Amino acid sequence: FSSDGTIDGYIIIARDITEEEKLQYEKLKLSKVIENLSEAVMITDINGNIQYVNPAFEKMTGYKIHEVLGKNPRILKSWKHDHNFYKNMWETILSGKIWEGELINKKKNGDFYYEYMTISPLFDSQGNITNFVAIKRDITEQKLFEAQMLQFQKLESIGSISSGIAHDFNNVLTSIQAGVNVLKRRLTEVDQEIIKVLEIIKQSAERGVDITRRLLNFVRREIGKFSAVDVNDLIQEIKTLITHSFPENIKIETFVDENVKFINVDYGQMVQAIMNLCINARDAMPNGGTLRISVSNVKGEVLKNKFANVKSEEYVVISVSDTGMGDSRGDQR
Repeated sequence: FSSDGTIDGYIIIARDITEEEKLQYEKLKLSKVIENLSEAVMITDINGNIQYVNPAFEKMTGYKIHEVLGKNPRILKSWKHDHNFYKNMWETILSGKIWEGELINKKKNGDFYYEYMTISPLFDSQGNITNFVAIKRDITEQKLFEAQMLQFQKLESIGSISSGIAHDFNNVLTSIQAGVNVLKRRLTEVDQEIIKVLEIIKQSAERGVDITRRLLNFVRREIGKFSAVDVNDLIQEIKTLITHSFPENIKIETFVDENVKFINVDYGQMVQAIMNLCINARDAMPNGGTLRISVSNVKGEVLKNKFANVKSEEYVVISVSDTGMGDSRGDQR
């Protein structure tokens, strides 16, 4: 301004903010990437207080962002790991190193889940740790698959061992049968009592041969392969196996709907599932009772009240029921 207050000119101060705009754009882009990651991201301060989580964290844990801000990650603690596990984790990241590993955590609803987590420290310009960033990946399905594969391997091993034992046992029984037949031919009519005893031995050996044949058929089935299975044959096979191994005071009944013939299943897994239900039923009847295996054809509409995402088509329901008091659910299906 001049002395009389009029404007003499203008002073313009300009600052190049190109780099700032570029930096702001990069921050926005990075934020969008983190927001859309399938892995959960959690940022804490140096004391472990949560400052940020992305939507994937919400989906994984069931906690909303506002429920965890300012909280400690121990809200997810499952108590499945000992003190040394967490001590090692903290010592690693406080020393400026990256920690990674598997752990079991607990969701908001109380369900446990497996996760693979990587925790990285963040540093300021002086090299001091200011924050920790945790990247979490839910590996529950992977762990379940690994457990299932391990079970398959165990079953294959058991099947291989059982096959060898059954084969040897079958040879022993065959020798007994042959010996009994030779003795029967050499005995005279005077030795009728001995012949009767030999007949009992022969029949027992024949039953043993039949059982080992069924066991061999079972263990030789390929696990993890779906195929068309005759339901009636399947149930009768199971009935024969449990009849010879369950107590005599347990009566075995089976019912198969004549409209049900073939089902497409993994034979090994199906037999294992039904056998497990039968064993549960047996254990619920320590004083004896009746075990019933039934197979029925059911429309999808009937099952909609019990199971989600059921389509309107026909289903085969296999039920195992007992007269015991051990399972309050009644039928097991």
